Amino acid sequence: MKYREQALAVQAEGCEMLSIVSLPAKDESLRPCAVLIVTGGAQYRTGSHRQFTRMARELATAGYPAMRFDMPGMGDSTGEPIPYEKSAAHISASVDILVRTTNVEKICLWGLCDGASASLLYMHATHDKRISGIVLL
Repeated sequence: MKYREQALAVQAEGCEMLSIVSLPAKDESLRPCAVLIVTGGAQYRTGSHRQFTRMARELATAGYPAMRFDMPGMGDSTGEPIPYEKSAAHISASVDILVRTTNVEKICLWGLCDGASASLLYMHATHDKRISGIVLL
């Protein structure tokens, strides 16, 4: 196994979102950019056919830390489901903990479906300088 994983609880707007950070193995070097996977619709952190899990582990194996998380009311997170238009605080809290956990300064948002829209709305609302790229699917 060329990666390791850590479960984290991310707090945002009174909800606790379960997150999994995939990191390179301890003896592997860490790249300066991490990937935050923003799910869409009624998806949770594993993804259809485990796509988010597999992608995060492949990214970590290549040296890129990756984090996937359950939005409120989905998977193992508390709270009521929220529409993607109201997810900026949750994305921000996830970026914060990903930066603190990995010590990287740049984050790439990777969004699928509503997660892509949420990523764009997040950038429009915050102009977060830590975001160095966005992948929209």
